[in-house]
Amino acid sequence: MGEKTGTSEVTINTNMTNTNTSSMSNDDEAELLPFLMLLWSKKIFLGILILSGCIVGVMYTLSKVPVYQADSLIQLETRNSGITLSEDITDLMSNESEAISEIEIIKSRMVLGETVKKMQLDIISKPKSFPLIANLISIIRIPAFEWSWLSSYGLRGEEIKIDSLEVNDRFLGKTLLLRKTSDKEYQVEDPDGKITDGVIGQTVVHANDYFKINVTEIFAENGVEFEIQKQSELTAINRLRESVSVSEKTRSSNLLSITVRDSKASR
Repeated sequence: MGEKTGTSEVTINTNMTNTNTSSMSNDDEAELLPFLMLLWSKKIFLGILILSGCIVGVMYTLSKVPVYQADSLIQLETRNSGITLSEDITDLMSNESEAISEIEIIKSRMVLGETVKKMQLDIISKPKSFPLIANLISIIRIPAFEWSWLSSYGLRGEEIKIDSLEVNDRFLGKTLLLRKTSDKEYQVEDPDGKITDGVIGQTVVHANDYFKINVTEIFAENGVEFEIQKQSELTAINRLRESVSVSEKTRSSNLLSITVRDSKASR
């Protein structure tokens, strides 16, 4: 009798547990069903929202200005100091000190200053870009020149080559607006709004000698404008220093890795 009663109690408890579990599952489904029905009723709105988010993400990615990178390796020559030391001490002192010294020399004002002068990195020129989405418009290839209000923007990889640009302190670091007016002519608008006419291939001098410029080539449609700026040597050096990364490839390898990043591939 006692054994039968015990078995009956276990069976009842098991049935009660199964009943509770089933009840909880039904309650969860009952609570989830209205939520799913609400989502389904808003499916069009949610679809538009998701699609809009994807479009904005793609536009943001494409609108970012690409950054180009160039890498190079330099082999350092091992210098013999003429002083006899243990091999470990010599390796520790010579290799690290040589690498650090060379890195400091490469990033010094003297070396970077010569690079700035040789490559004219103190002259900044770029097509006038459409706010926020210039790169996107360029990639999509919108027929911009059919729309007069877009004709002044650079949307087709326009480029200008400047042989020389000199400005006085008044216009140093200020933006000059150069507009191509014909196949051989252009205009330069200074920060004061004064217009100076120029001819491609000839040196143009501002009426008050505020600037002197020689443009050799303009690859753009008529009406496209370029933003031109002459920076101070120190500003150009600091900008170049920020774009150059120099480090030893591996410890005691006598190999220096140099990386240069720039938004303009031609530089």
